[in-house]
Amino acid sequence: MARYCNSCGRSIPNDARVCPYCGKTMALHEGLVIPEQEQKKDKTVLIIVAVLIVLIIVPIAIAATVYVYVSGMLPEAVESSRYVNLVEQENSTLFVTYVYPPGLSWGDVEVSSGIAIIPYGTISEGDTITDCDGVVTLRWESSNELIGTWIFS
Repeated sequence: MARYCNSCGRSIPNDARVCPYCGKTMALHEGLVIPEQEQKKDKTVLIIVAVLIVLIIVPIAIAATVYVYVSGMLPEAVESSRYVNLVEQENSTLFVTYVYPPGLSWGDVEVSSGIAIIPYGTISEGDTITDCDGVVTLRWESSNELIGTWIFS
């Protein structure tokens, strides 16, 4: 490492206690200059740390934003305890397009008026309720909350 006098700025021997040019007394650790190569290493480390922070924090912020946006798009009924979305199709059939939470049972559904054949077991996306006739109303049995009403002829 190079060493320079703090008073006159000239280069002095590393073991000098007195500047040979201006006579200023110096401690052995005074006037040391960090080589340019070490300064570059320090800058490189700072740049790498900054890039890593950006690569970690930015994706987390984006993921959080997407989560908040997508969760706001879900139907409000999803926030209740149970939700099944049914779409009427041809041939007197209702088609399940969405279920929340997964693992709901068809035994929890009550059919009012009309006729409909409901499958046994767990309600899953892609399930169908067949042979619907007349006015078919489906409700949650325990809360009497309406799932939907459909008219079939």
